[in-house]
Amino acid sequence: MEKKEINKYLKESEAYIHKVNLMNVKLSYSFKLLSLFHLTVEEKIKISEEFDKTRNEIEVIDLYDRKVKELSGQFPDPNIDYRWSPGFAREMMKYIKHHKEYDPFKEIEGFFKLIKSHFTMTDNMDNQRNILRDIKKANVIEESIKQNIPKVKHAIESITIILKDVKN
Repeated sequence: MEKKEINKYLKESEAYIHKVNLMNVKLSYSFKLLSLFHLTVEEKIKISEEFDKTRNEIEVIDLYDRKVKELSGQFPDPNIDYRWSPGFAREMMKYIKHHKEYDPFKEIEGFFKLIKSHFTMTDNMDNQRNILRDIKKANVIEESIKQNIPKVKHAIESITIILKDVKN
């Protein structure tokens, strides 16, 4: 082999190695980003296409930093152990509702019925005392109300948790 051929071969090899290294950098940063957040397929494709367009390692790192900042802005608490994009959360809700037959809004409706019955009993107790002066009946209702208070508190806490999950 002549010196020119060797130099040509070395330059081609160097260019190929540079290309492979850049692909590895793109792959590692895109994988790192995609593992931080739960995203829809469309969101993942869009991010992957953006990484494909980068031309060097600096652009890859800049894109990664920009996307982490952008996606992190969707989450009020950075310490949560899961990060769902709004699109991913909607898809999960559809999946859970359709395949697992779980509808959080029906669950909330059940909790509201419990809370409503609690306030109805409270109103009935006041009516029994004020209108009919039936102390025995009022005392029975009052005892039921006292026993119902932990259930009502649990219902309110559950509604709060479900609404936070639906929101996120």
